[in-house]
This record gives sequence, C-alpha cells and structure tokens, in this order.
Amino acid sequence: MMENVTAQMQRISHAGSPPSKRSHRRNKMNTGSTDATRFGQNEQYSSRWRRGGRPNGRELLQRLESQTKTRLAECTLSEDDQALFERCTSELEATIKKLGPEWSMKLFGSSANGFGTRSSDIDATLIEDCSLTDNALDAQPSATVLSERVVPLFEEHPNFSIVEEVLGANIPILKLCFEDRLDVDLSCRNVEALQNT
Repeated sequence: MMENVTAQMQRISHAGSPPSKRSHRRNKMNTGSTDATRFGQNEQYSSRWRRGGRPNGRELLQRLESQTKTRLAECTLSEDDQALFERCTSELEATIKKLGPEWSMKLFGSSANGFGTRSSDIDATLIEDCSLTDNALDAQPSATVLSERVVPLFEEHPNFSIVEEVLGANIPILKLCFEDRLDVDLSCRNVEALQNT
C-alpha cells in the first residue's frame, strides 16, 4: 500500500517538473531554424522584387515612350484620312463660292492648326467681305444666311448631308456630314474663333 502511494507521488513530481536543459536547447534550435527559414524566404522575395518585380527608372521611361508612340500612331491621320479631309475642304470652298464673291470659307481649331486627329471634325466659318457688298448695313443675320442661302446649297450636294440646324444659338451652326464619314460644323461670321486659333 505504502509502495503504491510512493510510486504515484513520484509520477506526479516528474510530470510537473520543468523541462531539462537538453530539451530546452533542442526547442531553441528548432525555433532558430524556423527564424532562419523565414529570413531566407524574406530575402528571396526581396531579391526577386529588386530583380524583376519592380522596374527601374530606365524601364519606366522605355515603357512610357513605347505607349506614347503607340497612342500617337492611333491618332495620327492616315493617308486616306488626309485625302478625305482635303476633298471635304475643297468641296466646301466650291459650294460657298456659289453665295457670291464676297463670301469665303475659313477653317479654325484643329482643322487649321494641324493638331487634328482621326476623331476630329472640321470647324469652318463663313466670312463676308463687306467691302464687296452694296448694303453692308443691311446684312442678313448669320442664322438667316445659313437657313435661307446655305442650307439649299448643301441639300443639293451629293456628298454632303445635313445632320442638324442649330440656328438659335449665339453662334448659329449648320452640322454637316461629308461622305457619311467626316463631320463638319459650319458657322457664319465666327470671327472670334478665327482669332483664337
């Protein structure tokens, strides 16, 4: 009986005793190995980031240059676009001459300054030389010139179609489309736009 009690007390004492020095060193070595592994992984990720994950300044400039050239190529007028533009402006001028020698057509905006792109339309205005008219003080309003004199000319033109007549605006505009491909905004006496171009 006494021997059983003694054996139980010894088992309890061993179970509650702190780990030995050898066991502590083994746990510390395992922990150190884990830390070293983590450090090696972090160093590997850092090296990979420096090597290929993040471009340097030269790579960024090369990428920006390539993207800029691609974008410019997409926006630059092709030979077909340029030919369409020249046909349109030529036929516009020929049509406006039918109004009389005092009238001429002037381009403004990107159509005149050379910054037009494939998505640009043509902005033009009619200019009247009052020195060639007999009754300069009795000149018709711009909206009347467009609606009564210009519209009939383009209604008969085979290559132009009238999209909209914006005659109530401060600057009346006749919206046209040439060969179903190129939009034209035609105004009258829009001198301020010419000065701003």
